[in-house]
Amino acid sequence: MENYVVTINRQFGSLGRPIARKMSEILGIEYYDRDIVDSVAKDTKMPVSKISDEEETARTSFFSMKYPLGHGTTVVQDNIFESQRRIISKLADSQSCIIVGRCSDYILRNHPKIFRIFIYAPFEARYRNCIENLHMEPVEAQKMITEVDKART
Repeated sequence: MENYVVTINRQFGSLGRPIARKMSEILGIEYYDRDIVDSVAKDTKMPVSKISDEEETARTSFFSMKYPLGHGTTVVQDNIFESQRRIISKLADSQSCIIVGRCSDYILRNHPKIFRIFIYAPFEARYRNCIENLHMEPVEAQKMITEVDKART
C-alpha cells in the first residue's frame, strides 16, 4: 500500500497534540511534531531555541509580529522552512505518518494520499485546556490564545 499522510493543524489550546498522539496509537503509525524542530536544528546547525523563536516570529523595521512558518521575512526563516520542507517530504515519502503543524498541509499539498485535519474548539474550551492541561496561569492562557489566533489568522 502506498504511504499516506495525515496533517493536523490546530488552534492553540485545542489539544491537537494529544489527539495526534491518540490517532498515532489507533492507526499504528508514527506522529511527528516538535521532533521535526530537533531534526531542523541538526540539519541547519542552529540551536533548537533559535529554531523555535524564528519559526513563529518575523521582524521588520516597522513591527514585530508572530507568523506561521513560511510567512516570515528573514533569510533564517527561509532556511528553516526549506529544511523543514525537506524533512517533512522525506518522512511522507518513506512511511505513513501523522505530522502536526509545521506547514505540513502546504508542504505536502501535492502528496497523492494526504488527509488534512484542522482541530478547533470554542475559546472557553481552549482557555480551560490551557489552564487544566497545559498548567498555564489564566492571564497567560488568555494572552497566548489571543496572540496565536491572531498570528495564525
